[in-house]
Amino acid sequence: MKRNILFILITFFSVATASAQLSLTEDVIISEVNDGDTDIAGYSKVVNESGSTKTYTWTRNVVSIESGWTSAICDKNQCYLTTTNSMDFEMVSEEEGDMIVHVYPPNGGENASQGSAVIEVNVVEADNSSQSVTGIYYFNASPNNTTTVEKQVVRVYPNPSRGLFSVQDNGVANRVAIYNVAGRQVKLFDASANDQFDIRDLPKGTYFVQLISKNGEIFSTKLLNKI
Repeated sequence: MKRNILFILITFFSVATASAQLSLTEDVIISEVNDGDTDIAGYSKVVNESGSTKTYTWTRNVVSIESGWTSAICDKNQCYLTTTNSMDFEMVSEEEGDMIVHVYPPNGGENASQGSAVIEVNVVEADNSSQSVTGIYYFNASPNNTTTVEKQVVRVYPNPSRGLFSVQDNGVANRVAIYNVAGRQVKLFDASANDQFDIRDLPKGTYFVQLISKNGEIFSTKLLNKI
């Protein structure tokens, strides 16, 4: 990992309620990516601000990434493969832990300075989905209209749902995967063959709705509460 990577941690994000018990750096901007860089890291911290030990689930959402680039997450416990999109972890009261995003340009980092990526990481308390925070990591990019549009256009509704829901995504999704808070896939749908998605047979609770494009990229992950 190159030590001269410039990163700026902008604002410390916490849930906007008086009872906030979880915090995460909101925006991490890596403003200098050099040709030859093969491992570029954005560093952040997640903090359990509650008075007890909690189990959390992080989920990676690739908002945008240069063709051929890959990404991976390191949490307080370990670094994971590029194929790992969600994982549980435990934190004791007032513990602070790493939440690091790596991106890997191919071909020895040739022309890495011309590429960019925007990765979103959501962290939610396993037993209380109201305790949820999101950090966005910008690699050779900055907060802009692209990210804003993605957040506005992609919508899962109704939410909460009694088990039937729809997805608004301008037809980008090829598959819709449903994960429980433990990070286990419990449903997989063909998006092109469904106007509504049915999870009425699943228990009440919080689920992650993961939207996957035709080329296999995960371009959005949304929380869905089943009542």
